[in-house]
Amino acid sequence: MSVIRSARAYANNAVAYVAWSVEQVIAECLGFEITRIYADGTERPLAAWVAFEGQSNPDWVPQTTSVWPVQKFTWRDLTVRQRRDEASLRPADPIVKYRVRPVARMRDGLQPVPAPAVAQYTGAPLPLGYLDEGIETGDIKVTSDFGEIHAAFNSGILSTQWLSHAVA
Repeated sequence: MSVIRSARAYANNAVAYVAWSVEQVIAECLGFEITRIYADGTERPLAAWVAFEGQSNPDWVPQTTSVWPVQKFTWRDLTVRQRRDEASLRPADPIVKYRVRPVARMRDGLQPVPAPAVAQYTGAPLPLGYLDEGIETGDIKVTSDFGEIHAAFNSGILSTQWLSHAVA
């Protein structure tokens, strides 16, 4: 059983929003790995850009929440349709869900969090371990069709931080 009490996901046609809650403070927890799970079972950890203290991401290269876990109780999946590594969209109307897992510094007794073979940031990697199996949200459809209403949302420039690095 997870220390996370509940998790929910919501989406429009471009972005999914994931939120979760816990019963109490989770000892040793450094944050949460969030993984998008497609209806066919394919899994993809979500993108993250903010490094741990002692690490640096000067080129603003995305890692995943397996490397830099989310350190709050909500996260927006900005790449559910827009790919983070190319200027194209994923197919419309996918059905997805999310798994949220608490992570800590790796120690005996924890299952290791898979890390990339090559770190694309500066600083020493921080080995992480799962504190438990996590919790999954229900399925959601990333769509612009809402019954009789067809609504498309455009967030414009999604990341001011990314833009500030791009033009600097």
